Amino acid sequence: MADPHAEVAARVLTYHLLADSLGRAHGVDPALILAVIHNESGGDPDAFPEDPARDGASFGLMQVELPTARGLGFKGSARLLFDPQVSMLYGTLDLAGGIHDYGTEYLAVIDYNGGPRAVGYYRAGWRLGPAVHYANVVFALRDYYRRRLAVLAASPPAAAPAG
Repeated sequence: MADPHAEVAARVLTYHLLADSLGRAHGVDPALILAVIHNESGGDPDAFPEDPARDGASFGLMQVELPTARGLGFKGSARLLFDPQVSMLYGTLDLAGGIHDYGTEYLAVIDYNGGPRAVGYYRAGWRLGPAVHYANVVFALRDYYRRRLAVLAASPPAAAPAG
């Protein structure tokens, strides 16, 4: 059976070393970072909303909103959020903050997508809605990327070219 995620995963996995580094530095599962990238931008660092003037416009691999990045200490222009390293840093910091604030990756992912209000609804027993659906998709993708990362880790490094 063909891998339904193969095309997007090939793009997303180009960022696996950065995801590993950021994940280790900030206490976030690298597979979760890759899953968010997969779901948010399909691995396209130039991803941009159809209407950039709308409130909550988001940018780059992890679709980070400028106010969110600013709240995490970002001082640059929105254009810098298209840089994969910048997008991944602030997306990872946002996830790490959610994990710290809520105590679970699942609630952090709900917050990443829907904000604190969505977390409140979830805690109140609401198990439907876009943020919960988003979290369920991201967690299925996290498991997929855990498997893909394990295969990469087990693969021998490519031989250096002779010459």
